[in-house]
Amino acid sequence: SKDDVLLEEIRYLRQLLCDSNEEKRIQVAIVRDEVSEKQRTIDELRQQAAVAEATLSAVRQQLSGG
Repeated sequence: SKDDVLLEEIRYLRQLLCDSNEEKRIQVAIVRDEVSEKQRTIDELRQQAAVAEATLSAVRQQLSGG
């Protein structure tokens, strides 16, 4: 009947919506992982820069007779 067709279409559209929401959830999780990884890289590079700056400062002090 016409109602059955409409109900089936509603089921199909609901499933599409669920699938779309799940895909979006997965995409967001992937992006969050990428952001976390990039933040770790940033933190690591900042630490390396701080060590390099401290080393440079110590070398400058030695060169200036300190």
